[in-house]
Amino acid sequence: MERQQIATLVEQYGNAVYGFCLRLAGTRAAADDLYQQTFLKAVELAHKINPAQNPKGFLLALAAKIWQNCYVKESRRKRIAPCEPFPLEDTYELHDSSNLQQSLEEQEERQVLRGEVDRLKPAFRIPIVLYYTSQLSISQIATILHLPKGTVKSRLFKARSILKQRLEKSGYAK
Repeated sequence: MERQQIATLVEQYGNAVYGFCLRLAGTRAAADDLYQQTFLKAVELAHKINPAQNPKGFLLALAAKIWQNCYVKESRRKRIAPCEPFPLEDTYELHDSSNLQQSLEEQEERQVLRGEVDRLKPAFRIPIVLYYTSQLSISQIATILHLPKGTVKSRLFKARSILKQRLEKSGYAK
């Protein structure tokens, strides 16, 4: 695979990969780093990318693996020398002043859901993000994570159950 083909992959799948990186990393700065590392690794592994065999899945798998490695390193560091992040103020986008209340409620619900998804263990969070955010099939997720389809299905089920319990506990029962 040549540089031009890598550039084509960036054009075709860059937004999907960046969205996935953002959901995994949580912040724009960390997502930017993860995105960059993913495509640097893709250039390094260009000989393994087959355009006919789901290159998007290959790129998402790279991003997941790189994030997982960073997550393990960061977890070790936190155990050795824990530190607390500086809390940032919440921002709200206002779309229409007539629907201000509804807009704020919807944003709050999305924020709560994102927070609960972020609190999931990586084994549950990654399949949920891949399934709902990146809109990949169970078989594609299984290929990306190198897991059997049944394991992906059970992790999705378990993640949904955990999210449902947590949201009901928070008062978001539907």
